[in-house]
Amino acid sequence: MDTKIAISQFKAHCLEIIEKLQTDHQPIIITKRDKPIAKVVPFDNQKASLFGLLKHKAEIKGDIIAPIDEKWNAQS
Repeated sequence: MDTKIAISQFKAHCLEIIEKLQTDHQPIIITKRDKPIAKVVPFDNQKASLFGLLKHKAEIKGDIIAPIDEKWNAQS
């Protein structure tokens, strides 16, 4: 669950709150007059895997295996 804190408390205890954020890894919602105005989230240091990164990003249309009836003008 996200922790809520008033902006005045955040301003007064910013360094302590950031230290707690690093250890707890829980987002903090900053409020002003009981209305949320910002959300502070811990930074994720994990590197994303490249495998599967582009999954569902491209679509193959047509037959890509069947030969085409077109001569290429290529030289070795």
